[in-house]
Amino acid sequence: MIQNKHLWIILLTVIAVAVLSTSGLAEGKKLRIVFNPPNMAFPWTAFTAHVAEEEGKKLGVDIILQDGQGSSSKQSSDLRNAVNQSFDGIVLTPNDVNALVPVVNEVVDANIPIVTVDRYVEGANKPVPHYGVDNVAGGAKMAKFVIDKFPNGAKIILLTGQPGSSSAIDRAQGIRDTIKAVGDRYQLVADQTANWSRAEALTITQNILTSLGDLLDAILASNDDMAFGCASGIAAGWDTQGKGGSARL
Repeated sequence: MIQNKHLWIILLTVIAVAVLSTSGLAEGKKLRIVFNPPNMAFPWTAFTAHVAEEEGKKLGVDIILQDGQGSSSKQSSDLRNAVNQSFDGIVLTPNDVNALVPVVNEVVDANIPIVTVDRYVEGANKPVPHYGVDNVAGGAKMAKFVIDKFPNGAKIILLTGQPGSSSAIDRAQGIRDTIKAVGDRYQLVADQTANWSRAEALTITQNILTSLGDLLDAILASNDDMAFGCASGIAAGWDTQGKGGSARL
């Protein structure tokens, strides 16, 4: 996986080349690049925004941060404002794989270079350059870890990310497809979203373990924050050795 610092050097360079080739930026003018992440409440997103601003300073680029606050409508509104203010380029991490397509089309029609990072959009009028990992493969590796650890079969809880986000969709697909391929010995006994949230994952883990009342083998959480929430949920009152109807993690 490309480190955040190196990723931003690549993204800003791509934007700069695109701007210079399409609009002829005036000599001495600083590029103004919008970074629009889905929700600054997430630690990873906040860190990425910090890296973007730091790399922008080093490269002489103004980074204008827009917080999507977990809302596709707010992201859309903010991006329309960016079009109206004629910013030089946009780096977008879309809240939803489909909901941001109309405004992305408006950005493209306005001839403002746009790239997506971490999450992509699907179905735009023109291809949008995307920078990110193969989340389907990542989900498959998570499932494969459990399969290797429990060769005789396992009962598994799956906590997925925010519905509609491409990373959540792809990771869940990789996990589900891999488990389905190995047969009925591996069962997803619970499969629901915790919206990338540590607090939600903690509550859901406790509720699921209480309601199932049966021995579990693993919990697959689609991001690190949810994994920490799961661990806290288990530690709050469940024996990690598999006694009393707990998870053998």
